[in-house]
Amino acid sequence: MVTLKSLFVMLRGCGACSCLLALAVFVFAGMPVVAVAQEQKGGARPLGPGGAPEVGVLALKAEVVPVARVLSGRVKPVRVAQVRARVAGILQKQIFREGSDVKEGDLLFQIDPVLFEARVASANASVAGAKAGIESATAVLTQARLLAARCRELVKTRAVSQQEHDNAVAGELQAEAGLHSATAALLAAQAALKAAELDLGYTRVTAPISGRIGRPFVTEGALVGQGEVTLLAEINQVETVYVDVTQPANELSSFKQKVGAGADWSKVKVVLLLDNGVEYKFAGKPLVSEITVDPGTNNVTLRVEFPNPDWLLWPGMYLRSRFEYDDGSKAFLVPHQAVMRDGSGASIYIVGEGNKLVRVPLVGEEARGASWVVREGLKEGMRVVVEGAQRAMLRLGPGSVVSPKPWRGAVGADATGVAAGGVSVR
Repeated sequence: MVTLKSLFVMLRGCGACSCLLALAVFVFAGMPVVAVAQEQKGGARPLGPGGAPEVGVLALKAEVVPVARVLSGRVKPVRVAQVRARVAGILQKQIFREGSDVKEGDLLFQIDPVLFEARVASANASVAGAKAGIESATAVLTQARLLAARCRELVKTRAVSQQEHDNAVAGELQAEAGLHSATAALLAAQAALKAAELDLGYTRVTAPISGRIGRPFVTEGALVGQGEVTLLAEINQVETVYVDVTQPANELSSFKQKVGAGADWSKVKVVLLLDNGVEYKFAGKPLVSEITVDPGTNNVTLRVEFPNPDWLLWPGMYLRSRFEYDDGSKAFLVPHQAVMRDGSGASIYIVGEGNKLVRVPLVGEEARGASWVVREGLKEGMRVVVEGAQRAMLRLGPGSVVSPKPWRGAVGADATGVAAGGVSVR
């Protein structure tokens, strides 16, 4: 260590260094003052019995912590109906109010019906003509049958020739064919009438399902349905919604391995986390996962159903959801501030025998609230340094004697909510 005296001896014989000598005297003379000032400004660390620095410790206690994973996904409606124009025409009127609730069968749009009313009238006329044709064909058939019956009797007595008899029978058959043709014409006319009436009905665009309707995609006066089935609006049913989350296939396999091959998946609890970090009050119901892995992303999609009576969840929202499986296994909750990280990984300090610091490597699984969930490597009753952990790492180190005091902070899965993303400690 270089002292003020030794520095003075080295510089005394050098006249050119007189300025440096004066500067050195000034610096070294000021150092104690600065150090004292900084110590007074930062405040001295409390010391325990024998001058050992005090640290806040937490005695570990195992508790039941569900196996959990936090995944992100998007909200999707249970049902989506696209309202489209099924006939071509001018859109006369929009009936609904944007963003309102509609019921199945409610009138939404009105397309100009004049042309379709004319087609219905023409079809009705065709039906009437076809009915008249049936009446005429029926009369012709009746007359032909009477003539054929007389010829059958007269030919027996040779009152008429065989040729006249054959002509009468052929006339009867032709009359029957004419009646069948008239009947077919009536059926065709009736089918055309029904089609015309359907087209007329399609000018009244109604809601295919009940739900909430969005903004219209066309305006009044626009030509719709000309060469395509024009999209007019969309209706979403969101009293119940789906949340489709994606997860890498390897993480899903890891989660299944952790919960066990014989796990009851009906016990998996899904908690949705809103944008402000608050847990959604309704739990989700896992439905199904895709049976194949997307080769482009190596992800699997999981679908969860959530009640949405208050309309807090909107289609397209990007939210996080926490999957929990409570199999009764226990773990330790280590506060975040007790964890230290360096090039060798994550670790904590515990107070061992003789109140000496012992460094313990930390193997964690996921963050939960204000704590890390640790399932291996720790034991019940270990005293973990929480307050003063960073100072212990930088100044004291393993083997240093400390004065442990109970730490009074909050610890638990719900201390501050869920840490973002569930980052693992490695």
